[in-house]
Amino acid sequence: MKIVRLQSETGVLLSMLLTLSLCFISKTSQAEDLIAETRIKVNVFTDACNIKPGDEAIQLDFGTIVKKYLYLHQTTPSKPFSIHLIKCKPDLAKTVSVTFSGLENQALTGKLAFNPGSLARGAAIGLTTPDGQPVMINSTKHTYPLSSGAMQLDYLAYIQGEPQALSAKKIIAGTFSASAIFSLSYQ
Repeated sequence: MKIVRLQSETGVLLSMLLTLSLCFISKTSQAEDLIAETRIKVNVFTDACNIKPGDEAIQLDFGTIVKKYLYLHQTTPSKPFSIHLIKCKPDLAKTVSVTFSGLENQALTGKLAFNPGSLARGAAIGLTTPDGQPVMINSTKHTYPLSSGAMQLDYLAYIQGEPQALSAKKIIAGTFSASAIFSLSYQ
């Protein structure tokens, strides 16, 4: 069974402004005259949306992939998945940005590597938006305007053969898993 596990990483965003003012003494003053004043201003923001219960850990099953298919087509057909946001409040933020992070495949830049312990070798997991824009692991941030109420952020995942494994016909069949974390940030 082939599974991609996507987990959310959200929480309270803290914006901290630290102002430190020191009043220094002159050479003729005594040490006990040293005055230090510290002012800390903290703004605590709640998330502008909640993740729909059940979307904290999204699993995709790619089913059985025949390696001859990868040799012919280089990639599998895409599997759709969505991040569902609920209780969105555009008065708290105007946009939501999504970033995926995880172990990157060495041969396919921006693609998600299989977890250590996976038996399959010679391929990776790619992500795109529905309109075909690549979603690069650990670097691409996609920003969406925030809508009131519920929102659905759609993505596609596919398996792609590594160039050298494809040309040498050295893809190793077996089970695999991969893990990515999606992070949401609001502006």
